[in-house]
Amino acid sequence: LGIALLGGTSGASVHGNTVAGSSGEGLRVEGSNHNRIEDNDIAQIRDITVTNSPLNRFTGNTIKDSRRAFHLLFSHRSLVDRNHLEKNSTGIIALNSDGLIIRNNRVMHAMDASGAGIALKETSAALVENNEIVHCAHGIMADSPMDPINRIVFLDNLVAHNITGVYFYGAKGGHIAIGNTFRGNLWPVTII
Repeated sequence: LGIALLGGTSGASVHGNTVAGSSGEGLRVEGSNHNRIEDNDIAQIRDITVTNSPLNRFTGNTIKDSRRAFHLLFSHRSLVDRNHLEKNSTGIIALNSDGLIIRNNRVMHAMDASGAGIALKETSAALVENNEIVHCAHGIMADSPMDPINRIVFLDNLVAHNITGVYFYGAKGGHIAIGNTFRGNLWPVTII
């Protein structure tokens, strides 16, 4: 384990650190909120895991050569902004994390068989905006929000050179996609 914010940590700043070569989590945020994780250089770790930790900010980080760059579980209303994620199995995966803002990130080369640049599962009311998602197995994966009124909005993203640009699944709908650019994807959009 590299860095841990556990058990109710609030208002902490994790800034300008280098974490490399950990066989476990490079960063764990658990049961903590209102923290700022900024401008860190992280490589060759298993995951950054954020569990039961709403209202955190992850900005300006570089994460390379790892399994999951960001893995958010039950971490509502968090911000993932201006991060550079390269050669990870998956870029950003969110499970049961409503109200996320994922914007201005560069996610590249997530080519693991199940890899995705951005993956949202059982997540509602999210904004995915102005990201560059390039050369991933799936650029964006998203299932249907639990309640279709809690839409997931995809706005002004570049989705390029992926096997599948966007993969929507689930019977309820609930996705809004506006102004996205698709270039050179084998399958630009798949809906199941």
